Amino acid sequence: MISIILFLYKRVIICDGGSAKMDRNKNDTVGNLTSRIAGEMKRQLSTSFKDNGYDITPEEYYILSIIWESGELHQSQIVETSKKCKTRISKIINNLVEKGYLEKKFYDKDKRNYIISSTKRSKEDRKKLIIIENTVSNSAIKSIKDEDLEVTILTLKKILGNVFKK
Repeated sequence: MISIILFLYKRVIICDGGSAKMDRNKNDTVGNLTSRIAGEMKRQLSTSFKDNGYDITPEEYYILSIIWESGELHQSQIVETSKKCKTRISKIINNLVEKGYLEKKFYDKDKRNYIISSTKRSKEDRKKLIIIENTVSNSAIKSIKDEDLEVTILTLKKILGNVFKK
């Protein structure tokens, strides 16, 4: 039984009760595994949103979740929080404004920067969208012990921190 997953040397080392072995599969790098997981989870989330009547992408959902958590934000704050490029965030925000999920207001002190906030529709759909996202996420981790998941999440956060340190 696998008890802990450790990411070392860009290879996955599997520890089960004390013995460790290197998985020599060249496709099992941290980058490849996380990319495959992210891609499949995005696909499943996108399908679930569509199946439940929501015209929203996982990327749009991510931006909405940032705004739901923080309230009104400047567009530049969304760029900083999401770690996505300004052009991509602008496109996502414009799509969400078109779909009725967000509204943009000019910032009084700087007309080049907008304040972004959620609309009534966004607030009404929030709970249902979160339930859909939780369902997809829970299906991905259904057979993983809590302690294994905690170690994995901690490790992934450390990797994420390393990736964004430049």
